[in-house]
Amino acid sequence: MGVKGLLKELPGGRMTGDQSTDFTNLSKWLHKSGNRPIDIDTGTLIFSCAHRHRHTYNAGDYLPSVRAFQRILIVLTAVNKWKFTAILDGASPAEKAHEHQRRENRDDTITINSTYIAMCAKVCRTMMIDFVVAPEEADMQVGRRNESSVAMGRDGDLIAFGNTVVVMIDSYLSEEYRIIDMTMPITEHTKDELPLYYYYCKHGIKIIHWWAAVMGCDISEEQCGIRDNGRAAFLSALESFEDKQLSSLHEASLAGVLVRNKPLIARVLGAKKEIITELTRVRKWFTTRGTYYDCDGNIFTAGGELKKRASRATRGHMEGRMDPKSYKPFTPNQEEQLNALQSHNLAHKSYKNKEEINGLSLPEGKTSVAECKVDELKAIVIARGGSVTGKDGKALNSKELKQLVKAYLFGEKENIIHAVFFDRSKTSNGVFANIDTSERNTVPNIINNLLQSGQHETSIQQLFRDLLQCFEEDKVIDDFAQISMMAPELKEKFIWESFAHVGDSTSQKTIRDGLWKVMEMQEKIYHAIVMAEDGKSMYIISKQQASQTHDEKTRKKTPAGEKPLRAEYLVMMHIAIQPTTYASHGHTLGLTVRIMRSYCGLCKAGSGMCTHRSGCLWMQHCHWGEGRPTPKPSTADFCPWVPGSTCKRTCTTLLPASRSTLQRLPASEEEAKKKLTSGKSRTSHEGECAAYDWHSNDEEILAYIESPEYTSEKRIMPLFLELIKANQESNNDDE
Repeated sequence: MGVKGLLKELPGGRMTGDQSTDFTNLSKWLHKSGNRPIDIDTGTLIFSCAHRHRHTYNAGDYLPSVRAFQRILIVLTAVNKWKFTAILDGASPAEKAHEHQRRENRDDTITINSTYIAMCAKVCRTMMIDFVVAPEEADMQVGRRNESSVAMGRDGDLIAFGNTVVVMIDSYLSEEYRIIDMTMPITEHTKDELPLYYYYCKHGIKIIHWWAAVMGCDISEEQCGIRDNGRAAFLSALESFEDKQLSSLHEASLAGVLVRNKPLIARVLGAKKEIITELTRVRKWFTTRGTYYDCDGNIFTAGGELKKRASRATRGHMEGRMDPKSYKPFTPNQEEQLNALQSHNLAHKSYKNKEEINGLSLPEGKTSVAECKVDELKAIVIARGGSVTGKDGKALNSKELKQLVKAYLFGEKENIIHAVFFDRSKTSNGVFANIDTSERNTVPNIINNLLQSGQHETSIQQLFRDLLQCFEEDKVIDDFAQISMMAPELKEKFIWESFAHVGDSTSQKTIRDGLWKVMEMQEKIYHAIVMAEDGKSMYIISKQQASQTHDEKTRKKTPAGEKPLRAEYLVMMHIAIQPTTYASHGHTLGLTVRIMRSYCGLCKAGSGMCTHRSGCLWMQHCHWGEGRPTPKPSTADFCPWVPGSTCKRTCTTLLPASRSTLQRLPASEEEAKKKLTSGKSRTSHEGECAAYDWHSNDEEILAYIESPEYTSEKRIMPLFLELIKANQESNNDDE
């Protein structure tokens, strides 16, 4: 409920006239206000998501509600680019027992429980959104760590707890909001238009607290607040102190005026004392009773007193790793639900039920791949988008199929949390429908055309706008050497975890095809990155080459009898970056941790997590240069477009890339002969892994080695004695 009737009494708080729409305008306002930190009270948001799916929520299925919560966060972070701290509710204060009872008496009521809040906390953690589980209610925590923060939410208590600038989000879906600024200067018209705000400016925050007591708030025993009083009576009571000293207005004096509205019998029975008690109780609730966490996990009261020192329990609760309402470890049932929650799958448009996927696991009654028949092996491969046909066009035999299935199952076992159950069928999933990708154009022009088409969802259109702005501001880096030295670390495991899709179509390719294609490309068509100013994300723009499709528009651009050029398609990605230190990772480049937004020009919908994006990441993975403080990827030397690599390479597709055998093919007959005779005489100039020759082609040195002086006792004995001495010292140390 919050504070009844408060918002419309404040500047910017009226639904009619003050309400605005479109978060784009709100983003501009935030920018003009100095990009102040944002604290979002998620209490109402979490409740509204659960209420929207109340039937499934009350049945114990929280996933639809958590999915709705995540989609709102995606819009706020990916589309509106807001940097905020999400504040989640903790334990329920005992003082709100009456309000909870009132809510339970409603027909469409729902109760927000610990498990649901913990699942929302896990979503925030997965999305790398700063969040805090408050000691009690979220509105107590908002704005406590930084007084300059902008408070967001849908609760009048945010004003009562002392926040001076509050953005009331009336609807996240419709992007409706009101900006309430408690620092607005008063004018000659303020008293007539906003009398409560006028008295607030004159007497301070206690006016808001007394209003809450009179009109009703979450801790009021009765919903109406103090009986026989209301807006008119309260404002009239304040008016009676207009010509008196400011110090004359306090709980007792205000109660003396308010009690006149009570029946005579109530006044005789001590109504004034009851009013004083209620005014004092509510004011203390907002000024001293509330609690909040500091950054270290200490619990303070709203009055600034230390209530409880930081401990493992308080920090665990604050970080969402304990039951939000009880401060106890999660129960086995809660642990099971949280472990089963795959945050990265929630908002996926093409999620497929595991029970509907044929070939998802080994057939019933069989415990190993060796026991499977050929048809069963093919079903397992097909379910993962793999091909049951070899490069020679012939069907894989039983041995090859078993090897391939083992590789798949091994990879999924290693990355079980990241498995995505994906509907790969073209009939039901537009992501995989083919479109014309033959148009050759500059990257900015392609992005501009995509933006002008207006056929993509809001977050993808914002991705186009961001990249166009980067091109206009000349922030795009397409130099191989520069990318190699400054780009964040992108591990091979990240690619497999991001694109290990499972589905049920025979025509879709797998992630290893992305690696194969990158290695087969004879030149790098276009590849560039843009680092975000805050260092927390990176954009990748990469033109990829189709495996088989040719661009018919280039038929006349190739020699007579030759096929047209391969078709090109553009891939764009926005990736979250985790900061790193020399102590943590040996460098400060950062580490890729999550794909935030992506677009593939080869896919109809453009925004599905298709495997084509893996080629973009493989290409980025292979950008490595001497002096870069990260391990060199094993695939870097096997890509023709990498500087210094001019030969065509190949790799097997029967194993994941992490276990592939990469073979460098000789570029000429001379090189082939040299390879056959290698090992007889090598020098250190042939590479770090060369077998160094202990002698060289120097004739003087060879003559000395073959002379009697080189093998004489006079030369060898001192060395032999030193070795014996060193060996004895080593034995003594061991003992």
